[in-house]
Amino acid sequence: MSIATASPPSSTGLAALVGRIAGRISALGTGPRAELRRLRADATDRWRSATFYRIYADAIAPDHTGDDEHQRRWAMILAGMAQLGHQFGRNAGATLAENGLAERRFVRLLDADPDHLAADLRAVVSFLSAKGATVNWTDLADLVLSCGRERQDEVRRRFAAAYYRTISNLAKKA
Repeated sequence: MSIATASPPSSTGLAALVGRIAGRISALGTGPRAELRRLRADATDRWRSATFYRIYADAIAPDHTGDDEHQRRWAMILAGMAQLGHQFGRNAGATLAENGLAERRFVRLLDADPDHLAADLRAVVSFLSAKGATVNWTDLADLVLSCGRERQDEVRRRFAAAYYRTISNLAKKA
């Protein structure tokens, strides 16, 4: 699998983009939201989702050639956002710890390579959704977009620091 070499947007730019996308998804009807939730990044028929392509072409990559890897990563993000609401502010690692995500599942998410990230992200999104939680999608989008790229270690360290700091604080309170 080829890894696109385009640099991810700055965290400020990514936060603004994720915020716009979250607003668009929240305004969708139940049919288009369900269409996004059913997206599978590993499927070769993403083109069948008109909702995905409307958002992708309009908000994500209006001037991007839209190579397959870029679309695949954004399909993961949009599918998750359609299932689990966006919350500004709090680091997603802290949210995962507060909601009791097992350490082995957390480590598995951080260790995922581009070929396995979609399945691990879906599992975490389903876990948080079952808890009725929301998550900072800017952090999760950054994790997906940086996977297998130069910035991945920096992003993963930030996630891990928030997760383990929250675990430690919860243990102190217990």
